[in-house]
Amino acid sequence: MFNREKKSRTLILRASPSISQWPPSALDGGKEDKRLHLIAPVLITVCHLFNGDVEIAVEEDLHGNFLNAHGHLEFLLKRGKKAVRIVQAKKEEMEQGMAQLLVGCEIAAEIEELDIVYGIVTNYLLWNFYKSCNDKIEVEECVLNQTSAGPAQESVKNIAEKIYYMLSNEELQVQ
Repeated sequence: MFNREKKSRTLILRASPSISQWPPSALDGGKEDKRLHLIAPVLITVCHLFNGDVEIAVEEDLHGNFLNAHGHLEFLLKRGKKAVRIVQAKKEEMEQGMAQLLVGCEIAAEIEELDIVYGIVTNYLLWNFYKSCNDKIEVEECVLNQTSAGPAQESVKNIAEKIYYMLSNEELQVQ
């Protein structure tokens, strides 16, 4: 679990209620492009907490120099030197999404000369958070619980907090 600061939890709680108003029918049909439109508001909500200090890029491609590979990201959130790379996985293909993300993280580490790289793989209902540090990878999984009225606010808040701390100046620590 990521360590959190109480003040930040309050901001995230205030920012996330509108996301919790989405109807469950928003996921009907399971279309991947529809899920992408549900993921974006979660990311945008967190970015607003930084008062315009976060850049959001969509559909980013990475090409390695030494590492002869190509990576594709659905989203890139960047705040100063910190960045979170996000891959949308198809409903049942989280492992393929993880492979795609980790290749992208390796390329980013190479071309940006980073020791720590953050990433997320999500299909909207399942969110896997990654922290790649040189020779080890830390992973934490979160489920976006659903109610009859839409996403559970506590779940949205938990996911938003993790993204917030990836972008914050505080160092993430997995307990």
